[in-house]
Amino acid sequence: MNKKDLAVARKLKKKLKGKIPLYEMRIFGSRARGDARHDSDLDVYLEVGSLTRWERRLISEIPGR
Repeated sequence: MNKKDLAVARKLKKKLKGKIPLYEMRIFGSRARGDARHDSDLDVYLEVGSLTRWERRLISEIPGR
């Protein structure tokens, strides 16, 4: 994973931490492997506890890059 992708992942985790019951966050796919193309997305796995409607909306509305 390159420095820019790592920074995006850390920023995402920081935005979510303390706002939702976040147990684990993982990055996977081509960006994690380091073989992404310019149009590749950043695949994120979130393991969370029960979410309220507000918490689900918070996750879905986080902008990409």
